[in-house]
Amino acid sequence: MSKIDELLTKFQEIASDPKARMDSYIAQGKKVIGCFPYYVPEELVLAADMVPFGVWGTHGIINAAKEYF
Repeated sequence: MSKIDELLTKFQEIASDPKARMDSYIAQGKKVIGCFPYYVPEELVLAADMVPFGVWGTHGIINAAKEYF
């Protein structure tokens, strides 16, 4: 498997289950903060030794939202 294929596979894994990625950060003892993309200066979050974790809105009803927060 080429390096690009490895990277794309990893990206697909993270994109398909963001909660698992967030849980892995928390398991490592890192603090995770939910951020609205484009509106949060990620540099400040990183400087505070936290992981910026993008949250997205939708026009639909999100029944499982509490699982992620």
